[in-house]
Amino acid sequence: MKMARLEGRIDGNCFSSTGVFLITYAPLVISTDLMMVAIRIRTHIVLVLLVLGTMLGQCVWAEGLDWPLPIKAALSSSFGETRPASGEKWAAYFHFGIDLKTWGKTGYEVRAVADGYIVRLRTSPWGYGRAIYQRLEDGRLVVYAHLEGFAAKLAAPVEKAQRAQVQYSVNLWFKEDEIFVKRGELIGWSGRSGGGAPHLHLEVRDGNNRPLNPLMHGYALADSRPPTLQRVALIPFGAESTVNGNHAPFSVALRWDEQTKQFAAAEIPQAHGRIGVAVLAYDRADGAENKLAPYHTALSVNGEPLFAAAYDRFAIADRHQVALDRTRLSYPGGSGQFYNLFWAPGNRLNFYSVARGDDGVLHCGVNSGEVFLKKGLHQLEIVAEDIAGNRSAVRLQLQVNSPPTLTDVQLRRDGDVWYATGRLVDEDDAQVAARLASSKRGDKWKTVVEEVLSTANEFRLALPGEANFWRLEVEDKGGARDFHNWDRRVKKHAEKPQLQVGRRIFPGFAAVTVESDRPLAESPQVQLVDEERNYPLVPRQLGPRQYRVIAPFIAAGGEKLEVDIIARYASGEEVGTALVLDQRAVTPQQTRQLDFERGAVSLNFPQDSVYERFFPQVEKWQPGEVEHLQDVGVAYALAPDGTAFDKKISLALRYPAEIAHPERLAIYEESANGKWGLVDNDLDVEGGVVKAQIRRFGRFAVLADVAPPTIERLRPAAAAIVDIKRPLLSARVEDKGSGIVREEDVVMKLDGRKLISEYDPGEDVVRYLVEEDLAVGPHELVVVVRDASGNEATARSVFVVRQEE
Repeated sequence: MKMARLEGRIDGNCFSSTGVFLITYAPLVISTDLMMVAIRIRTHIVLVLLVLGTMLGQCVWAEGLDWPLPIKAALSSSFGETRPASGEKWAAYFHFGIDLKTWGKTGYEVRAVADGYIVRLRTSPWGYGRAIYQRLEDGRLVVYAHLEGFAAKLAAPVEKAQRAQVQYSVNLWFKEDEIFVKRGELIGWSGRSGGGAPHLHLEVRDGNNRPLNPLMHGYALADSRPPTLQRVALIPFGAESTVNGNHAPFSVALRWDEQTKQFAAAEIPQAHGRIGVAVLAYDRADGAENKLAPYHTALSVNGEPLFAAAYDRFAIADRHQVALDRTRLSYPGGSGQFYNLFWAPGNRLNFYSVARGDDGVLHCGVNSGEVFLKKGLHQLEIVAEDIAGNRSAVRLQLQVNSPPTLTDVQLRRDGDVWYATGRLVDEDDAQVAARLASSKRGDKWKTVVEEVLSTANEFRLALPGEANFWRLEVEDKGGARDFHNWDRRVKKHAEKPQLQVGRRIFPGFAAVTVESDRPLAESPQVQLVDEERNYPLVPRQLGPRQYRVIAPFIAAGGEKLEVDIIARYASGEEVGTALVLDQRAVTPQQTRQLDFERGAVSLNFPQDSVYERFFPQVEKWQPGEVEHLQDVGVAYALAPDGTAFDKKISLALRYPAEIAHPERLAIYEESANGKWGLVDNDLDVEGGVVKAQIRRFGRFAVLADVAPPTIERLRPAAAAIVDIKRPLLSARVEDKGSGIVREEDVVMKLDGRKLISEYDPGEDVVRYLVEEDLAVGPHELVVVVRDASGNEATARSVFVVRQEE
C-alpha cells in the first residue's frame, strides 16, 4: 500500500492578558486510506487555534510570524491561485504567497513579521515592484512585495544604487549580517508597485526557497464560510473514452440543496473509458467577499478515497506546472479553471495523494488499472475544504456505460418494400431497444416500429409506410443512445452538393466532423489512408446533415495521414473530399524540429520539453479584426490547442518578403477573449523569419506595429507656472500595440538631465518627484517613449517656477 506523508509541527502560543494557550501536533505518517481524516485533523486544529486565538487576543505562533499590517486582517488572494507570469503575457504560474487586503488604499505601515536579516531589495516597474526579502533566524525566507516605499535604512542603499545606475530598477543582495531588522520594526509602506490593485503580497519560503502556504506556516484568519462548488468536469483520455458519447470534456452544473444542506448535481453523466475528474470551486473567508482558492480538494469513489490535493508547497522551478494542476474549460455562461483530481503525465508537483492506482484516473468499463468501474451507477464524492476546516461536498452519480453505435446504416429496397439495414455495436450490451419513427416534414416524429436488436447480428427493419423522413433510434439499458436520420426526397439542385470538414485535435487522435448542405442518402464512407494501409472508420451521426468520425494517429505509419470522405445523396450525386493530418510524433525524450506549410512554420522541441507523446498539427487561419496592429497574412493555429510544455519550445514563422519594415514585426498570441499580446520579436532578417519561445500551443500571428506610443497629460503642463520648487513631474504614456516592455524605453529628462523616474505600467504613468529645489525661471520637461517594435514618441513641456513673494 502506498503511504501518504503529511508533516507539520505547530507550537502555538497565543498571549493575552488572560492567559497562555499551547497546542502541538506531531508529524504524521499515515496510510492513504486515512489521508482525508488526517487532513481534517490538521485543518480542525487550525480552526481551534483560530477560535481560541480570537478569544484570548492576537495570536503569535511559535513558527514566529506577526501580522505585518496594522489593519483588519483579510485576504484578496490565497496561496496557489493561478497567476499570469511576469513578462509572459499569456503564461501562468502558481501564486507564491497570499495577498493581504489594504481595502483600496496604499501607505499602511509594513512591519517585520519576525527577527531576521534583509538579504535582497528589489525595485521594478513589473512583477513584485518594490520588494523586500528577509531571511528569518530559523532559515525561512519572507517576501514583502508591491510596496509603496522602503523604510529609511532600506531606502538608503536602494537610492544609492539607483543614482549610480541612473535607473529606477535595481536588484541588491546583502550578506546576512549587513541589515538586521527586529520583529515589529517598520520596513516599508504598502502600495501597488508592479501593477494591480493596492495590496501587500506576502510569501513564506522554506530553507530550500520553496514557497509555503503561509496559512499553514504562521497565520490563522477568521473563516467560518465553507467553499462553494460550481461544476464538476469529466475529462476523457484517449480515442476510446467518452462522456455522454463525446470525446471533449464535459462539466455538470451544481446547485445548492437547501433541504440536504449539500451541493447536488443537475444530471447523471455517462462515461466510458479513462476519465479524469476536476472541480470548479472557490472559497470566501470572513470579512471580505472576494473569491479565494480552496486549500484542499479530494475525490472518493463509491465511498473509498481515491485522490486528494492539499496546496501546502511547491518548487519554484515547477511553478509553470499549474497548467497540469488545472484544466480551463468553457461551459454555458462562462469559463473557468477546474482543479484536477488526477495526476497528469509529467506532473512533478508534490502536494497530491493517490490512495489507489497511479494517477487517480477512473477506468470506466475498461478492465485495466486498479480503479476499474463496471457497468452501472457509481457514486463520486468531491470535497473542497478551506484552511480552517470548513468543508463542502457534492455526491455525483456516474453511469458507466459503453454507448451503442449504429454502423453501415442504409436504406435498401427489396421489391416494393424499403428496409433500414446495418449493424449495431455495443461493448457491454447484448441487446438494445430500437425505435423506428417517421415524419411528414422532418420535424414531428411518430414511432411506428419498436424492436429489440441484437448486437451480434445485422439488423433489417421494414419501413411500414411511404413517408419521406425516417429516424432509427437505439437506446441501451443504461440510457445511452445513437440515431440515424434519412430523407428520401430526391431534389434537383442547380448547385453541386457541398461538404464542410472540420477537426478537433487531441493528443492521440482527431475528431473529424463532416457537414453537408443537404441530407445524405446514407452515412459518409470514411477511411484512413497512410503509406502502408487503408482501413474504414465508423461515422456517428450528430444531426440530420452532420457526422463525426474519430481518426486515430498511427505511430508506425507514414508522416501524413489522409482521411478520405465520400458522401452519397438521394439524387445519386457523389461528393468526395479529404483531410490530411500530420502524424510525426514528438515524445518527451527526444529533441525534434518539425517544419510545416512548406517551411513557413517551424517548431523546435528540446529534449524533455513535452509531457507525453503527441502529434502536432498546424493549420493556417485568418484572424478577425486586430485592433492597433496590422495583419500581414501570417497566422497559424497550433494544435492540440492549449498543449503545455515543461520547457519552452521555439516557434519560427516566415513573413512575406515584400514587408517594408520587418523590424516592426513580432509574434503575437490570441487569448481566449480575443485579445492579442506580444510573445516575442526575435527577428532573423536574412532568414525572413520571426521567432518566439512559447510555453503552450494556441493561435499565433505575425503582426506589424507601426503606430508610436501616445504621451499625454504632461505635468507641469506647457506654459504652466508653478509655485513649488520640488514639483511632481508626470506624464501618461500608453502603447496599445506591441507594448512597453523595458524600463529604459521610458525616459524622462529635466533640463537635459535624465531622471530616475518610475514607470507604472498599471496606471500607464511615468513620474518623478524633484529632490532638489528648482531655480526660479523656465524648465524643460521631455518624455521619450519607445515600444517593443521600436516606434518612438516624444513630448515636451516648458514650465516656469515662480519667484516666491
